[in-house]
Amino acid sequence: GPALARMPHRLRISGHTAGGSRWNGMDLSPWDVSSGRALAVEQILASAGVGYQKFESIIGRADTDPLYPNEPYLAANRRIDILLLHEAPPVPPNPLK
Repeated sequence: GPALARMPHRLRISGHTAGGSRWNGMDLSPWDVSSGRALAVEQILASAGVGYQKFESIIGRADTDPLYPNEPYLAANRRIDILLLHEAPPVPPNPLK
């Protein structure tokens, strides 16, 4: 967290789940679980000094983007991605005047 707080980049947090039919009949859907993971990471990073303005998005992806698409049930598909965005610096209006 402290290292991310010092960086100029905004962050995109994505939560993921593994695939499978084990979600049938459960109170929480894969969307709930993956969103909850992403929100938990946001709270952890915020408590470590990352300002809320640094979060570009907090996303729950369920099982739509597996790390191992040929093995959707692998535990490695249950994960959090933290992407540091490289954005162009703002350009002032009418820079050639």
